[in-house]
Amino acid sequence: MVCKLLDKANTAPLGMLKLPSGQWTNTLEEVYKHLHETHFPGCKLVSNGSRPNCSTSVSFSSAGTKWVPSTKWHVASTVVTPDRISWVIKTMAPYKSPGIDGIYPILLQKGLQHLLDQLCAIYRASLALGYIPQIWRASRVTFMPKPGKTDYTIAKSYRPISLTSFLLKGLEKLVDRYLRSGPLVSVLIHPRQHAFQAGKSTESALHQLVGRIEKALGARKYSLGGVFFDIEGAFDNTSCKSIRLALDEWKVHSSIRNKRKKLSFCNNV
Repeated sequence: MVCKLLDKANTAPLGMLKLPSGQWTNTLEEVYKHLHETHFPGCKLVSNGSRPNCSTSVSFSSAGTKWVPSTKWHVASTVVTPDRISWVIKTMAPYKSPGIDGIYPILLQKGLQHLLDQLCAIYRASLALGYIPQIWRASRVTFMPKPGKTDYTIAKSYRPISLTSFLLKGLEKLVDRYLRSGPLVSVLIHPRQHAFQAGKSTESALHQLVGRIEKALGARKYSLGGVFFDIEGAFDNTSCKSIRLALDEWKVHSSIRNKRKKLSFCNNV
């Protein structure tokens, strides 16, 4: 983290990118297409001229899957309650950058008493019907150059930052709380897992490792080595089908695990 704060080296702006075939992109459209294919594998790029300020649409689809609304309102009522909505909205950082709808968390927090009943009805309908409102599906994506790279002509040298609607994030947090306190409550997380854990990161993992080595050296003992490997794009390449199968094994209701949606991405550099 200190290295990131101290690193003030300027990186080159997004320009021509080298394709896997060895050729180069010729237009900005080709650049965006290559970035989408690299960072959002399995997506289909289609034109989206009807949406203002949005140049492309990325579609996630499951071939051969027929969508049927669950209409299980009792499950939606369990997941979505006024108290939980209040908790979700209040835990959001007030001035974080919004999605293309322009709704900041502070707007939801200040107007919560007037919005609570409407949000509760919309969230419950979204879960019960298995439908995500179109405006929530649009995400503004900014491709940021990774610091310290020597070659900025390859797509992997850029990191996508996706800004989605905080209304959708609120629904996601409600579902996350339901899963952790319900169907997945018996799934124990190993204390040495640092990924996707509050207060943990790559830095905490390295700190734990270095601490064990220093402790062993200080006691004049041996320290058992480790094997480190990185699975490139592990979560990017995880299919929706495998996620649904895993949720099905844990008896998660179909209204939670089956969602049919199309995400639209607006390009920004």
